[in-house]
Order: sequence, then structure tokens, then C-alpha cells
Amino acid sequence: MARSRFFDKIFLIFSVYFLSCNDESETSSSFVLTELDTAITTIGEPVKYSFLIQKPENKIIKTKKLVLKNYYEIDSLGFEDNDNFIKKTFKVTFWDTGQFALPSLEIEVMSDDSIFDYNLYSDSLFVEVLSVKSKIPSLESISNGELLPIRDPVQIKIFSFFIIVSILILIVVSLLIVKVWRSRLLLSEKENNNPKTFQDPLSSSLDKINSLEKDIHHESDFKDIYVRISLIIRNFMENYYYIKALEMTTKEINDNKSMIGLNEKNFIELLTILKFSDMVKYAKKKKNLDFIKKDLVIIRNILKSIKESNNIS
Repeated sequence: MARSRFFDKIFLIFSVYFLSCNDESETSSSFVLTELDTAITTIGEPVKYSFLIQKPENKIIKTKKLVLKNYYEIDSLGFEDNDNFIKKTFKVTFWDTGQFALPSLEIEVMSDDSIFDYNLYSDSLFVEVLSVKSKIPSLESISNGELLPIRDPVQIKIFSFFIIVSILILIVVSLLIVKVWRSRLLLSEKENNNPKTFQDPLSSSLDKINSLEKDIHHESDFKDIYVRISLIIRNFMENYYYIKALEMTTKEINDNKSMIGLNEKNFIELLTILKFSDMVKYAKKKKNLDFIKKDLVIIRNILKSIKESNNIS
């Protein structure tokens, strides 16, 4: 193989010398020589594929891309450009066995004003691709014509740095888990130590009346106060007598008084306050602070009387 490559290079040198020493009519044309560093290779072992292009006088040359096949890949290795020649070198790697024809190089020759003149094509060379086993005859006798045994796995050394980082990450994750677990335990203990207490509707309404009485400061809050009074009465009726008082109008509450277990006197008093609250919402009525406090006393007395009659603590 080495002798063959030697003679190929000698032939290339003489060819270039002969063509460059030709007459002036010849030098105005162009030629391309193709060279391979070897005609036999193995899968995955790249070969060098070179093109030597003579530049024609007063011409522009342009090389096109090589056409690739799916059983090999081509990478550019080098590009040389001097006064007389252009040399392009590629690396070709094969991924299958057999004999393959490498693509030829297409060259466009154009005049100085970039008008197309003619094309040149290089020769297409052949390469024989073998497997490593068939390339080395000694392997044939070792494997008895079968696939070679798989090599033992290479032991990978684990650096102590990797172990230290892994331990640190494990410690941090463990601390986070412990922290989350402790926070959940503390939250659970807090909830157990502070059980929620639910007030009955009467006690809740009385607390709201007392809170509202403390919030009364001046008459500018008149409308807002009666909105809150109406809401307290309706909440009491809904939660104590189980009617949808929050969704009913004052007239509908009056029409369904049989469903409300209030005596006639208490019902009329609460209904009167609800009607007055409706008028306050539409700015039809307005009273002083003493009037508001009087209504709050009426509501408080009604709620207390109901609470005492039912023995609710």
C-alpha cells in the first residue's frame, strides 16, 4: 500500500509539471487532479481526499459542494491558494464496508466579468472499506470466524471530591426534611392547643351589637351603621331559625313570619328596624345617634330574652 501511494504521488508531480510546461495555448485552460492517500481503509478510519486545480489565465473558478451519501461523511481539512493552483483537501470517514465511489468535484469557470464559460469535473476515485477484523488477518484465527469477544468494562475512578459533594448534598436535604417535619409538628400542636370555638347565633349576634355600639362616633356613619344592623338581624334569623333571611326582602320576611319563632311584639320591633334600615339605604330617613343607640338596645333586649327563655349560657 505504501509503494502504491509513493507511485501515485510521483505520477501527480510529473503530471503537474508536464501540464504547467505545456504551450501558452494550453495554459489558458484549466485541469483538476484528484488524489487519495490510500485506496483501502476500515470503518471509522478517515482518508484524505484532495483536489489540485490549475487556475486558467484571466478566469475565475468556483468549486461546488461535494454530494454526500448516507454511508460516509466528509469534512474539510485544508485549502491552499497560490498564483497557479488551488488545492482543497477533505477528510472522508466511512460507516459501512464495501467498495465506494467518492463524489467528483464540479468546478465552474467564468470570465473576469463573472459570465459562465464552462464546467470542469474531477475523476471519481474508489475506496475499499473493510472491517477491522478483515483488515487484520490474525483476528480471524482468534475468533474462528465469529464475532470477537466484548472487552471487559473499564473501571472508572471516582474522585473523593465527588463523594464529598454527594455527602454534603445528602446532609442538606436531610436537614431540610427534618425542618419541614418539625414545622408540621409544631403547627399540629398549636392547632390542638387552640381548638376553634363556635358561638351560637344568639351570642354571636349580641357580640356584634356590642361591637357596633362601640364603633358609633358621629352621624356621618349613619347609613353604614344601619346597613350593619340589618345584616346582624338577618344573620340571626337565618342561623337561628334556618330561613334564608339574607336572600329575602323585608316584605318576604314579613310574609313568612310564621316560620320565625318570635312572639308578635319582638317580631314587629325587629321588622320595624329592618324597614327603617331599608329607607336609610335610599337616604329617605335619617336620625341622630341617640335614635341609633335606642334601636341597638331594642335588638339587644330581644336577643337576651330569647337566650334566657331557652337557658342558653
